Amino acid sequence: MNEGSDEELIELFAGADTHPDHQYIVSSIKQEPVWDGSRAVAEEAALEFYKRMRPGDPLTMSNAKEFLISQIFDPRRYDLERVGAISSISAWAWGYRRAIAR
Repeated sequence: MNEGSDEELIELFAGADTHPDHQYIVSSIKQEPVWDGSRAVAEEAALEFYKRMRPGDPLTMSNAKEFLISQIFDPRRYDLERVGAISSISAWAWGYRRAIAR
């Protein structure tokens, strides 16, 4: 589905978008920005993401690209080593307390 209409998208998700109070697909389509077509869709999406996440910063493709890469591919953002250690210690302590209570 490279070039589809809004109606085709609504029809495609008709079985999943069944909430009686809120039509999620229709509201998502209404929120979709209008792009002029001078750039690739990926570039437009990166700029739109950057504009929403950093509203006061200058909007350039290089800033958007660096920000997106730092948000997704920075290993420090997803370092769960400390969380895993705390979780393991908590589980051990819980088991230890349970064994003593017996």
